[in-house]
Amino acid sequence: MRTALRGRSARAEASTGPTALERSDIGGVLLIQPRDSHDGLAAEFAGGLTPDPHHTQAVLDLPARATRETWKAAARLLRRQGHSFRIVLGRHEGVESLAGLQQLADLLRREILAPDAPVGAAAGGWLWIPEDRGSGWLRFTPGMVPRLVSRRFPEPAWEPGLRDTTWQPAQGATAEPLPAGVWLRPQHENGQGRHRHRLMTELAARTDRLTVVIGSPMGDSLPTAAITGWWAALPPATRRAVRFVQYGPSGIANDFGQGLADLLGSPVTLCTGLPERTGAATDARVHTVLPEGTRGWRPFAQDVEYTPRPRRRGGPSTQPRIVSHRRPVPDLPEITEDVYKQTYRYAPGAVLEVVRSGLWLRPPYDPPDADLVRRAPTAPAHAVIWHDTTVSATADEMRTLAWQVRERIGTATAQDCRVLPSHRAPRPSPGPSAPQAAGHPPPPRPGRSVAPSRETEQVPDTSFPPGRQPHWTAHPGVRRLLTGGSIGGPASTLSDAVARRLASELRKLPRFEGPVVVRVQSDTPVALGLYQPHRLVTEWGFWPASTDLREIDGPLDTDGEGRGPATFLVWSVNARATRALEPNAPNRVVFLPGTAFRVLPAPDVPSAVVLLREVPPSEAVSEDGGTTAQLDKDALDGLKQAVTDMPWARSSRRTA
Repeated sequence: MRTALRGRSARAEASTGPTALERSDIGGVLLIQPRDSHDGLAAEFAGGLTPDPHHTQAVLDLPARATRETWKAAARLLRRQGHSFRIVLGRHEGVESLAGLQQLADLLRREILAPDAPVGAAAGGWLWIPEDRGSGWLRFTPGMVPRLVSRRFPEPAWEPGLRDTTWQPAQGATAEPLPAGVWLRPQHENGQGRHRHRLMTELAARTDRLTVVIGSPMGDSLPTAAITGWWAALPPATRRAVRFVQYGPSGIANDFGQGLADLLGSPVTLCTGLPERTGAATDARVHTVLPEGTRGWRPFAQDVEYTPRPRRRGGPSTQPRIVSHRRPVPDLPEITEDVYKQTYRYAPGAVLEVVRSGLWLRPPYDPPDADLVRRAPTAPAHAVIWHDTTVSATADEMRTLAWQVRERIGTATAQDCRVLPSHRAPRPSPGPSAPQAAGHPPPPRPGRSVAPSRETEQVPDTSFPPGRQPHWTAHPGVRRLLTGGSIGGPASTLSDAVARRLASELRKLPRFEGPVVVRVQSDTPVALGLYQPHRLVTEWGFWPASTDLREIDGPLDTDGEGRGPATFLVWSVNARATRALEPNAPNRVVFLPGTAFRVLPAPDVPSAVVLLREVPPSEAVSEDGGTTAQLDKDALDGLKQAVTDMPWARSSRRTA
């Protein structure tokens, strides 16, 4: 928003008896207000307006109950300032203001566009008139009756085809106008005011895109009849401008974008998150929407087009097409000749492709699992960097490059990012998605716990370094607590519902504060060089540890090739003690998914030992330590004190 007076600073004055007006130019917008009563808010408002290439813009901050003489004075200040005007009143007084605007058009002999009620300010300097205030912008022509032009400014190309009032497209559902388009939501829902304010003031609007927001966070499931009913009322020519946004639960299960295209029987465009423009931002940023409505990560693929699948079994299915994306890594050369335009050269024999779920490191040709990777949907909570595993000779190199990409995509995105082999890409559900059948229970709301429907694949009882290989480890006590069977399995096979249930049960257990140890037994090299002092790493799995530090009495150095056991010594704050659930393992604690750790400087420990401090969610962190230096020192002192009598503390040393 332009808040400073810019451009011409000279004043033009006109006497109106007891009240004198003056004119200022604020970045090309004329501000007319009383000479002795300046309003800083009026100047800020004028400076934040979206430019109008067709009309001279003016803000008239006139006194209350402006007289005919006041309007004449305003006309003298506007004369010879433009061929037509778009005017916003600082104080709108209903019929009296409309009469004054018509008088102004007659005096200037110019066309004037002005609202018939107080305007509402939306993201990006858009102005619109909510339906509970008035009808919209009117065109005042000298000697003629004013006529309605638009509800919004700038005037979108899609507005004439939109039913621009609140109505019910289906039982229990409401279609509510927004500055950027329309909100299809459940009819009765708690928290509507908060979400409405966000969608009114922060949802980015475009003149060429009709944004349709589906659902309400943590609300009732929006029936599919509401979507089809609203779609049927929209003229076919306007449908091409629609861009859908999933904001809450609906009757469409599984892949929302594909299910939406199947439901409507028409190609649709889905934004992978909520496009918002906040504060002084000049461009919109897309963030995924978490179940409770808060912002998630910034997807690389931003608009995706879906084509409906054939109703007949075995028919061909069209790959969703990414319409727009953001560049993942600065300065990478784009491969313009690639059929997928969102592909970049990354290294010899490796390209980086933007996919719906995140990024993909692959060879310059399409591997056999290309269709599965490209069809993997966007996960609200995290990005995925897939690395190709179809060629055994290059699989290790692709994995290394994928971790390298994670370090280059920015700290905020990297914290919400998983690195996974491409063979773990999920398989899409077969056939078109059908509307929810009457009498059947709706799908579970996002963010709520549901019981698992089946046991998932087990994994070996082993541990991995934090933030390096996301995994899910469930101990026997928790297994019995949840399902009576095994729920341990890789991240790709453990459903979100089961993971949420497991995390919910673990949070009920007591916290453990103090030193814990994780001993990593692996025949593959552990990239200890990645754990540089003060660096922040995040573990996305359930990470078990032990409070018994005697477990690190064994060898603490790797072999010459970097293989062998590695030890992570961690100062815990929120790890859950599981003694009540498994008496046979009294020393076990578990860190919950998403736990962050800071690497502590450790110049006097063996080469295969990494010291970490758990960073609680309430702590503001920075990459260089920042205000956390004292906490780092306290944790480091505590860890050193805890192991002062251990054999390795008296023998092998590592130099900085």
